[in-house]
Amino acid sequence: MSDLDQTIIAPPPFIEVELVYEAGRAGLTGRGWCALQIWTLNRVYDVDWGMRCFCVTDRATDEPIPGHQLLNAKLTGGQKRDGHQLELLYPVPAPGVAAVFEVGEGKAAEYVTTSEVSRVVMRVRVISVTEELKEPSWKGLSGSFEVPPELGGTRPGHSES
Repeated sequence: MSDLDQTIIAPPPFIEVELVYEAGRAGLTGRGWCALQIWTLNRVYDVDWGMRCFCVTDRATDEPIPGHQLLNAKLTGGQKRDGHQLELLYPVPAPGVAAVFEVGEGKAAEYVTTSEVSRVVMRVRVISVTEELKEPSWKGLSGSFEVPPELGGTRPGHSES
């Protein structure tokens, strides 16, 4: 019997990919960019490339929920319990499991689960730059993987030079 036969989580594919087309310039960063959307019955959680939740939307009203406890929480993955078995998914949840977010830092950190996830959407940017910009600034584009400074982000092992 394989490990796949013993799992309680349905095998992939479970992540939808949405291509978002933009006209722009080389060096656009991903600050404020929604990289992942985690959908549950009542909420949509927008997550950046630093895996931080920066917006929670009420699906019934399509309005953001200011002050929601998961704002600025770190997405750590997903989990599913079935009897005496617990399965963890990392780095993102899948439909049919609860998303898990880390709220707080260090010893004060708590793990909070959502209700069952119905969709996971990865949003990939496609940026069209003009022909006169022959050399795209990959350093600038790769900045989309940085944690914004307002969230205390630094990139260990990387320098600005």
